[in-house]
Amino acid sequence: MSVKDELQKAHNQLDKLRHKLTAANRAEALDVSARVEQDIKKLNKKITSLKQKQGKQLGAKGEQIS
Repeated sequence: MSVKDELQKAHNQLDKLRHKLTAANRAEALDVSARVEQDIKKLNKKITSLKQKQGKQLGAKGEQIS
């Protein structure tokens, strides 16, 4: 799977988690909210890592073209 595909998948998961968090907050389910917030933090770290990896690949590709 390419970095671009992984990044898109991670963003889709993040969107689902945000909707889940909103629903949990409305239902006042604190245990679910806390767990989802932790999952969101982990996914944000993964997205940041993937963006850095993608930037490095694009930089390397640009150097090859030059």
